[in-house]
Amino acid sequence: MRVLVWVRVCESDDCRSNLPCVNLHRAIGAWPSKDTATSSAIPPWPELPPEVADLILRRLPSDTDRIRLDAVCRHWRNHVGRQISLSRWSGLLPDLVDLVLRRLHSHSDRIRFASVCRHWRHVAGNYSSPPLPPALPWICSSDGVCQSLPDGEVHCLRFRDGVSCYGSFGDWLLFKEIGRSHRFLENPLSGATLQLPGQLYHSRHGYSDSESELFDILKVVVCSNDLIAAMIRYGDLHSNAIACCRPGMPVWSGRRRRSGLRCQDMAFHEGNLYAVAIGGDLIVHEVTEDSETGEPQVSPGKQVLQAPPIWDGFDVDLENSSTCHLVISGTGKLLLVRWFAPPNFLDSSRELVMQVFEANFEMEQWLEVESLDDQVLFLSSNCSKAMSASAHDDALQANKIYLIDENTMFWKFWVERCSSACMYDMRSQTIELITLDERMSYRLEAAWFFPSSISS
Repeated sequence: MRVLVWVRVCESDDCRSNLPCVNLHRAIGAWPSKDTATSSAIPPWPELPPEVADLILRRLPSDTDRIRLDAVCRHWRNHVGRQISLSRWSGLLPDLVDLVLRRLHSHSDRIRFASVCRHWRHVAGNYSSPPLPPALPWICSSDGVCQSLPDGEVHCLRFRDGVSCYGSFGDWLLFKEIGRSHRFLENPLSGATLQLPGQLYHSRHGYSDSESELFDILKVVVCSNDLIAAMIRYGDLHSNAIACCRPGMPVWSGRRRRSGLRCQDMAFHEGNLYAVAIGGDLIVHEVTEDSETGEPQVSPGKQVLQAPPIWDGFDVDLENSSTCHLVISGTGKLLLVRWFAPPNFLDSSRELVMQVFEANFEMEQWLEVESLDDQVLFLSSNCSKAMSASAHDDALQANKIYLIDENTMFWKFWVERCSSACMYDMRSQTIELITLDERMSYRLEAAWFFPSSISS
């Protein structure tokens, strides 16, 4: 039976048309058969010389045939695994790959291109392809299903096995290994990773402290190549902390500090970390270096701005009905976006109210902004960004705010409308729900993802 398998491989049309395959015939001819030895004397397939297995592998025209070869035995599987990386796609010359890339005129096509193999990803990130307009953001769910705006096209990012995505920052996605405390940032387009600490603080006893590993990262900010900040929740829901690290550090630098302020968002602005509490109180944390270790440190919070007043006659429960977001404007200003859900969640006729403020540190107050001019804001609990509408031709309209929220508003308000994303028009003060693809659950944690690492 084993000899018959070899005959089938060698009698293919491709094999008979190539003279160099005579080496393969000689190798098979030298292999024991039923005519020359008993079946018990036939050497096992793992003893087949690697060069012969390689000759067979090179003659297989399809991946299906290679899979069949892979299934023969563990020895062949290991050999195929080493050779399969040298497939036809990854073997293309970089200049030829670049020619293909130059003819792709959308970010989504270039992203699919880069996902084929590591070789193509390298070319996409390092060759000077024709520039494209800045990419429009995607709404990315925790399982990798994404939807781009405003065309509504659905994309699927391939994640590692055993991980879940629950946050983002620009073109970085925040992952956590399921059932473990290991967290990391990864750019799904370039493949780059940044390892994050698995412990909140050092154990007094010098070994791993399970209590130190029981925390959630609410938001992460990549401040620079060697500084990452995070807003961390530990213990009860009212205990948030601001911490920072360098990539690869085993422990976050922040200490557990309790205060009367519950932070809802954070941002990195002009060298400092800012956190906003419920209602809009602004707290600043300075980032310094430890004089002995050189590791980054976060100072205790100091309130620098008070929450802007609520309109007269507007009855709202700040604790349960308001949410604040911080975002850096296109001109480098620190903006506060505060929105209120209707006090009566059962009254679906009431629309949400949204306000935008600019931080004025000289006057020590928030100044309300009536217009965003050319800007469009994209907000969520884990990633917010301002973009220029004019840089995207007709794809975006100025003075709009796109919002993702899977907690307060859409779990209690508009539940029957089945959406966790909306667009707010600052001119008309009206809201429009964003229709999501059926593959994206409206109760699934989602984040804004801004694909920008592919050569553009």
